[in-house]
Amino acid sequence: MATYEKINLLNALIPGRYPVWKEQTTGSSYSGDPSFTGAPATGGAGCSLADGQGQSYSSIVSRLAVQLREDVSRRTVRVHEGTYSIGDTYTITVSGNAVAVVGGATWAACVAQLVAALPGVPAADALVSFTAVVGTFGTYLLIQGRAEADYSIGITTAAAGIMKAYADPTSASVRIFSYPRNATTESTVTYGPSGWLLFADIGAIDYRGYYDAVQTAAWDRGYVECYSVTGVAGDAAAGANTLAYLDNPSTTGTRTGLRVFWGPCYDEV
Repeated sequence: MATYEKINLLNALIPGRYPVWKEQTTGSSYSGDPSFTGAPATGGAGCSLADGQGQSYSSIVSRLAVQLREDVSRRTVRVHEGTYSIGDTYTITVSGNAVAVVGGATWAACVAQLVAALPGVPAADALVSFTAVVGTFGTYLLIQGRAEADYSIGITTAAAGIMKAYADPTSASVRIFSYPRNATTESTVTYGPSGWLLFADIGAIDYRGYYDAVQTAAWDRGYVECYSVTGVAGDAAAGANTLAYLDNPSTTGTRTGLRVFWGPCYDEV
């Protein structure tokens, strides 16, 4: 490539107007289980920044997005069936306001009962909506805030029934790791830096998430670690019930908050 052609290309790429989005996951297809726990453990962790259009060079600039909410304007929680027990008491508590039903013949019936019971608890109804949804992995209770403000969520059963809740977190801390390229070294250097290195410790972010441009010209891969992930004060799951600040698509078939996306930018033409 002639020098002037290379200069023109580099000048076009520096603004980074054309991101090719990838989700940081445990697999190579950029779909499925998210991966952001702990420092990157393998060379293949994170996302490649050098394969958006088949070229071998890395993106000069990449966009980075960390989402803690599915919808930034309201908190989302999904409640799924773990083990269903007919006649058990199923309670969803919203910021201290309990919505309780005695479960009917099926989990789907119980979800419908919870939806019908919400207006009978005005303090909870003022904060959230309940919706029965039939998804890939069965019926679940979709809980969404009516406003931006956080609300706490609690799930309780009285006997053998078990519920699993997947909730948007309210805060997390973020570190960015770089896997540097090592194309050439000086003759006196046996090898250059290799493996993952900490690029930046962003620190705490809230439920509004994080978005920025990262200079990645000399990187092969990028990885984001999310740590100190927390929910809202008052969130709780009693007994065998579980509450996680992560939606696992292989389990629930849905995609809520706490997602990491890399957008290496490439030539637009």
